Amino acid sequence: MPPRSLPASLVALWISAGLVACKPPRKDAEPPRADAAAPSAPSARVEVDAGALPARVVNLLRHGPAHVDVSSNVDNPRDFPEHLVDGSEATAWNGKTGDLVGAKISFAVPKGARITSLVMSAGFNRVTAKGEDLFRMNHRIAKVTVLHPIEETTPGTVLTRERDVVVAEWRLDPDKREPQELPVSLAGGTYVLRIDEVAAGTKKEWRELVVSELRVMGTPAGAPFPQPVVPNVTVGKPLSSLSDPLLESTKFPLPYGQVFGDDKALCKRFDEAVAPAFASGTFVPEKPWCLFGARVALGAASTSGPLKEARFVDIADEGGSAKGLALRTADGWSVPESAIFSRLPCPRGCMDDMVRERVEVERVEVEGTTATLHVKRAVTASDGPAPATTNTTWFQLRCRLEGTPRTCASVTVKSTCAPSGPGCP
Repeated sequence: MPPRSLPASLVALWISAGLVACKPPRKDAEPPRADAAAPSAPSARVEVDAGALPARVVNLLRHGPAHVDVSSNVDNPRDFPEHLVDGSEATAWNGKTGDLVGAKISFAVPKGARITSLVMSAGFNRVTAKGEDLFRMNHRIAKVTVLHPIEETTPGTVLTRERDVVVAEWRLDPDKREPQELPVSLAGGTYVLRIDEVAAGTKKEWRELVVSELRVMGTPAGAPFPQPVVPNVTVGKPLSSLSDPLLESTKFPLPYGQVFGDDKALCKRFDEAVAPAFASGTFVPEKPWCLFGARVALGAASTSGPLKEARFVDIADEGGSAKGLALRTADGWSVPESAIFSRLPCPRGCMDDMVRERVEVERVEVEGTTATLHVKRAVTASDGPAPATTNTTWFQLRCRLEGTPRTCASVTVKSTCAPSGPGCP
């Protein structure tokens, strides 16, 4: 049954994640609007109070906790959304056909960080071995609006609504191949790059947005990661999902992505990290707070490769009950943050009478140091007299098996809901 009393830190996080109906207003500073000139004549910086500027500037998307979401992705086995942030101009994010003007790239970095500039390619800077100029053949970006979503409380009520504040309008040169820079001064948080204008390519039948690189330069909230990693990447997720515990949590940092010599050491560290959250309240869920479950059949991805083992894991974290996958490589176990595929706003089992979840890994593929896990997740929800509905989602987790912290890109392939009705989105 549901807990009677919960730690304030848990309640606050569930509210911020949109897991209750009424939410307090976010206290993000609202940035004033400032129009950005073309890259050849950078505009004045857009100011948002973010405190004193520390010395070291890094790509916040690759040297600290970060989340990136693109509005769509082309349906082919070669072009992945994480190519937008992999540090290579030889790869590119490809949106789906027709997702041009109005396409969006969202990103979130910790609120304690400070953003000093945005760097973005206008297109795909590549010429193929056959001499095809993919930069000229594809659409390129000519104008971007930078938005900062904030929440406001309706006067006299506790209801909130989200509003997008325009931070800057940025004109890119569609004839410039190299990444272009927009100087800014922004507090960390969630931002949206909305594509407002494109230049058509010479290949008229190609109607996809193709972008080589996005970088968010600035100073991190804490110590930067010692080596660059690919951030958590998703496709078409709501902005609220970008504010995950890694980005919001400063009081109880969780060791997602860190590597531990064995499963016991991993669970011990997670238990130690979340213990203060429970200790601050009157309710303490029954241990174990970290529990390894069934093994995943690796199939053709045998243990002779870099992925030695994968197991389901259930962790009580600051967001409630977190369910996902733990991966073992030659140097130990890790739970990448994007390998957590569900969270319930309460400790393990408290909503089993209303929500049932079935997850299976249909197949695993390993190429080089990247493992791709094809996952099917079905959630059946029943509440009152309405018929139970089952939401089924198929998604891919593409996880890097090297570097620290370990990260995965999570991409939804398709989803269904039955029977159709009020319970379906």
